[in-house]
Amino acid sequence: QYLDLVQEVRNLTEKRFERADAGEPMDDLDKKALERAVVIFDGLVAFDPRAMGPIVGSGKTYLLLGKPELAAQRLALVAKALPEKPDPDTRALAAEGYALLSQSLFDLRRYSDAAVAARKARLMAPNNANYAIAEASATLQAGDPEKAHEIVHQALALDPKNSRALQLDKFITKH
Repeated sequence: QYLDLVQEVRNLTEKRFERADAGEPMDDLDKKALERAVVIFDGLVAFDPRAMGPIVGSGKTYLLLGKPELAAQRLALVAKALPEKPDPDTRALAAEGYALLSQSLFDLRRYSDAAVAARKARLMAPNNANYAIAEASATLQAGDPEKAHEIVHQALALDPKNSRALQLDKFITKH
């Protein structure tokens, strides 16, 4: 039964997550599928509160459904689910979870908390420039442009052609 639910939720979300990550809009059918998926994800988390995949999947689904408060509540469980010595796959999933938590908190205008969550994502995946940009954006919104600029430069060191990093660097430099 558990594995059947995992397969069902994968079928409901995999392509939709890919399209959302590519910036494609969701239609009503997508939203209905994601509403079903979040019920399954939440059931899987209730069954195993340390299951990182369902935690991150639930949080991402809530975000896509426009429910950042619920996403933040679910994604806050990433820290509790993270083993002391995570394997590389778990580290990558935790990094994504922290990045999604940062996005949720940013959407809720909790910028300092969003910066902390993005920093945790960077600790899990230090070579990911996008996580650095998330931290820099939240740090800037939290009112620390100097620190934000420093983080942008770290992102550009990782990915000198990152368009978001270049835009944020230009914005901070102008202001």
